[in-house]
Amino acid sequence: MLVLTGVDEVAIRRPIPTRRELSWAMPSRREPAQKQTLMLSVSRAPDSPWVFMLYVSQSGKNEFTAWNASLSAAGKARRNAALKFLRVQPEQRWARPYASFIGHHGYVIRFKDETGFQHRLFGFFDPTHHSFVISVIGFEQNDVYHPKDYVKRTTERRVDVLADYGQRTVDCPWPVS
Repeated sequence: MLVLTGVDEVAIRRPIPTRRELSWAMPSRREPAQKQTLMLSVSRAPDSPWVFMLYVSQSGKNEFTAWNASLSAAGKARRNAALKFLRVQPEQRWARPYASFIGHHGYVIRFKDETGFQHRLFGFFDPTHHSFVISVIGFEQNDVYHPKDYVKRTTERRVDVLADYGQRTVDCPWPVS
């Protein structure tokens, strides 16, 4: 019997076999075993790709436009390749080389430009809107992320977005299809 427990989860219920039914695997006992129910949780892949959104400050400032204009054509192509790959992956499969979990609900999207400069886009998932919100721009040098307060900034911006998604995000204009 299948039981739907939510949008992203399917629960499967089936009876656990009794000792008698497993007699081939276990020595018999004098007492009959009670039947129990085993519940397995299986995560489903998202029905549709993730939507990428950009964080907007309370004053309406969007720091991503100027940063995007400074990227080379090769850098934009590599960013788009990373986003294109990640947008169809479930959150559990966001891993290197394109992404990493940074803690506190945050992830970093990773790509390099043609010079080898390691660009980083820090953000978080908003499962309510099936989106990933890019909230901080950074880079990595000598295995150290910059800005140094990327976790704090990402966490603070996540709180802002979850409180007012419509005012704190805009559609990501970068082509990822």
